[in-house]
Amino acid sequence: MKYVIKPLVPDDVYTDRAEFILIPKEIRERLGVHPGEEVGFEEKENLVIITKAVSKSPFDKWVGKLKHLKGQQSDDLVREARGNDNGC
Repeated sequence: MKYVIKPLVPDDVYTDRAEFILIPKEIRERLGVHPGEEVGFEEKENLVIITKAVSKSPFDKWVGKLKHLKGQQSDDLVREARGNDNGC
């Protein structure tokens, strides 16, 4: 879900010396952003679009690793892995 931030009163959003940005509570609540979570920024036609950053799943690195097994039955794969050739 994206929210477009339109020009705000200078006191509404500010950066501190460490260049952190304070996002108003109403917007944080709409985005479902909690302290310490990342947000994304995109500039488009003189507007800044803030999006909640989606964490990568630890399983993403495994996507597509089993393509060579496509079409095989899971029971057959388990039997093969166990070395059980009697069909039980």
